[in-house]
Amino acid sequence: MSAEPVYLDLAPDSGVVPPGAWEPLAGAADTHGDGHIHITDAGHVRLYGPLLIDVPGFRPATTVTAEEGEIGWLGQTDGLVTLGAGLRLGMMSTQIARMLDVVEAPVRLCRDGLIQIEGLEEGIAEQVVRALAPLGLIFDAGSDLLQVSACGNCGLARSDVHHDAMQSVAGGLEGRTHFAGCEQRCGAPADEHIEYLALGEGEYEVS
Repeated sequence: MSAEPVYLDLAPDSGVVPPGAWEPLAGAADTHGDGHIHITDAGHVRLYGPLLIDVPGFRPATTVTAEEGEIGWLGQTDGLVTLGAGLRLGMMSTQIARMLDVVEAPVRLCRDGLIQIEGLEEGIAEQVVRALAPLGLIFDAGSDLLQVSACGNCGLARSDVHHDAMQSVAGGLEGRTHFAGCEQRCGAPADEHIEYLALGEGEYEVS
């Protein structure tokens, strides 16, 4: 077992993921990673696994963070709609990524693990919400799911932090909460939060 988690942080060349660019990310996550694309607080794409690869349209992420984003139905001056969404546990399945390519709209990566799907006609925007909300995109700014995050559940994790994090939402949260699988604390939010550090299967130290 590696002493450190292995992952690759990437940023789109323009800060926006264009239509068709999600497929290479999804393929890399399915082939080499954990089957999910993680969006960090800095607005970078994170893929877990031995990923020394080139993804077209992306470059290694720098310390520069993305723009701030909003959640919900965001109107535009040209009559089109931008949809702002959060990600359940800060990650999207490769199924969601491929569906974003089908939508054929640019997707802006924002801070705090948010995305904005831009330039949609109203009817298309409604269909996107109906299709992607059940799969893990969060369009409600008041959702408790936005208060919890977790690490990548890599081979170093001492517990299934994704499962445990979702259980915590069902039981009620006391504020921003992060579940870390080990002391590396991958993906921990930069702002103040409650930390659950896994000590064993289902056993945590809370601080």
